Amino acid sequence: MSGYKFSQEEKDRINKIRSKMKKHAEEVKKKSKDTTIEEPSGKQTNPTEIDRMRDRKNDD
Repeated sequence: MSGYKFSQEEKDRINKIRSKMKKHAEEVKKKSKDTTIEEPSGKQTNPTEIDRMRDRKNDD
């Protein structure tokens, strides 16, 4: 199977990018574990007037 042959310069650049991406991924993973913000709960939006009218009709 003939594939593209990378030059040494290209290999070095790819390895440099990989190491940066790996370092960034580790930082993001660490931040996500350290974050203590809880998920919001309950109603997040105000009902529109149309929703209120529907609710009133359903209650009848």
